[in-house]
Amino acid sequence: MDSMVLRYDVLLLVQVLGAVILVGSLFYGGLSVITVFGGALVLVAIAGLALAAVFDQEESVELSTRDGDQSVLERDTKR
Repeated sequence: MDSMVLRYDVLLLVQVLGAVILVGSLFYGGLSVITVFGGALVLVAIAGLALAAVFDQEESVELSTRDGDQSVLERDTKR
């Protein structure tokens, strides 16, 4: 498996785990240390996803036209 995909999967699983801890502890015992821990896990996972998206520049795509190709607008204006 690609390391980039694995990184996103792990961060998503941490976010889901944090959400389950947050919601479960809110219903079970109200606002407590465990609830805050679940919320912190969610926030750390969101920040990790944002950082991973910023620093993953390998998949940037550059669009270029080939020599013989014309865009649809260029072909329409020549008619």
